[in-house]
Parts: sequence; C-alpha cells; structure tokens
Amino acid sequence: MKKEELPLLGYDFEFIGGEFHKYIFETINHVNYEIKFKPFFYLFDSDSIYSDTTFEFGIGVLSDKSMKLPPPDVLIPITIATIFIDFFERIGEPVVIYICDTSDEKQLARQRKFDTWFRNFKLSDFVKVDVNLFDNNGNPIPSSLILKLSNPYFLQIIDEFKMIVGGYNTK
Repeated sequence: MKKEELPLLGYDFEFIGGEFHKYIFETINHVNYEIKFKPFFYLFDSDSIYSDTTFEFGIGVLSDKSMKLPPPDVLIPITIATIFIDFFERIGEPVVIYICDTSDEKQLARQRKFDTWFRNFKLSDFVKVDVNLFDNNGNPIPSSLILKLSNPYFLQIIDEFKMIVGGYNTK
C-alpha cells in the first residue's frame, strides 16, 4: 500500500537516516518520537542473502515537554504505519523484527498496542509473524517478524525465523 492510499495523513515526519534509519515526529501534545530501524544482521546466518536487509524496529520518546503520560493519540498509529511504508519503499524488501521492551515489565501492553495498530491498518501486502521468546525466568518477550508478501524469500525467511526462535524457547 502506498503512502497516499492511507485513510489519514498522520503527523509529518522527517527521515533522518543514518546507520539506524531514524525517523522523528512531534505530536500535537508536543511529544517527540524517534523511530529506528536498526540493522539486525545477527538474526539470520551471516551468509544468508537477507541478513543485510534485516532490521529491528524501535520506538522511543525523545522528549516530552509535559513530563507526564500523554493522552491517547489517534495519529500516532497512522504515522507509524506510514513510516513503515516509507522505510519499506526506501530499502526494497527488508525484514523487520519487533521485540517488545521488557525493562519495565510492560511488554504485554506493548504487544497489544502494536497488534492493534497493525490490525487497524490492514496493510494487505505486509505479514506479521508473532512469537514469544522467554527470558531465563520464563517471562514472555513478545516478538514479531514483519515482511512483505512480495519478498522473494518470503517462505524461506518465515521457516528460518520459526526454527531460530524455537531454539530460544527451550527452558
């Protein structure tokens, strides 16, 4: 789906680029977000043809001038969806992994929010494969692999991903 086909415009964003393919945008509540697509070449074997186009998605708050939890903002999800589309157009056929941050034990809430965003935008040419990794204490670490159906290695990537994460889930 092209950027202009999205039902809303979302916030204006800027592609900063660099090693982590950074994007930034500011909300109406003056919260500045940073979106990163960090190279994640070590997920697959280094000799894999798609290891150079594998990235880890990350979202963070750069600054929150109000210093309090901002109210829900319906434009953030469409902005992130538009950034995903822009990133996939820039890179071609990337493979993106999203690993929910567990540092504050809110990983399940992050997973629910990301799942809702993904479902709401019905980007039909994107596929999300969800898995739970587990830390040493058995706590879930929700993770998602995102790629396009048009990726020439689509089935191979999904099969290899499932095999890799299966090895991480042994307790």
